[in-house]
Amino acid sequence: MLASNASISFMVRTIRDKDDDVYKSMVSGFGYGVVISLVTGMKGPSVISSGAMFALLNAGMHKAGIDSSKLYRV
Repeated sequence: MLASNASISFMVRTIRDKDDDVYKSMVSGFGYGVVISLVTGMKGPSVISSGAMFALLNAGMHKAGIDSSKLYRV
């Protein structure tokens, strides 16, 4: 699942040609939320709302200065 977040983040960074901004965090969080929802079997509008929730969570963590890639390392 983290690979989807990282790959979306990489694609947005390459397209926008900016290293670290809140829009990259929001788009990668939205994609991550949608992938999580689809994998767990959600259907309908709940997939979009889950993506929006993850986008806001990722953007908030970016604004707070928390690096999400370091949270999940073991």
